[in-house]
Amino acid sequence: MKDFFNKNWACLISVLIAGISLCVSLIRAEPFELDLFSQLISILAILVGVLISWQIVMIIDIKNIKRNLKKDTNKIKNEMLLTDFYSNVGLALFSKKTQDTFSIFNHTLRALKSGIQCNEIYRCEVAIEVAIEYYYEYYPILKSTEKKYLLSEFYKLYKNKEIKKLKRFYELENVMVHSKTELPKNTKVIRKEL
Repeated sequence: MKDFFNKNWACLISVLIAGISLCVSLIRAEPFELDLFSQLISILAILVGVLISWQIVMIIDIKNIKRNLKKDTNKIKNEMLLTDFYSNVGLALFSKKTQDTFSIFNHTLRALKSGIQCNEIYRCEVAIEVAIEYYYEYYPILKSTEKKYLLSEFYKLYKNKEIKKLKRFYELENVMVHSKTELPKNTKVIRKEL
């Protein structure tokens, strides 16, 4: 109710002033006469009343339009996230054919993120399956910087409780943690002989 008074205070004051002026005009002791000037004022008062009521109707209608627009916007956002999910799964599958390890894991994680945002978590099993199958088929090697980045992105997904219910989520974690890393070029390997 306070919101109504805060938004429409000017209209309420004008209605109050109009009521007071009507009461003052009825209390007058003079005889009631109609002339051209009073007729014009009464016509203008009627027009102002119609315009104010029209504004009130339009405000109510605009609220409905905003509500419908918000629903449509959320629907479109959800469809875009779902499209992003499917495109990342497709890119992970393409990267599997080209044997680009970083891209497979990266697109899998992006697909999981999109799946979480559009509440389609159980479709994420497909993306996880792509990465796990690739790992067991090729036993890939990642650069240490790539592995750090992928693990940091993976652990950002850990905040969501629903994704932990997926069957192979922890297996994906295991695969990413235990994937081999490539040593930097300037690193010397020292072997101890027994």
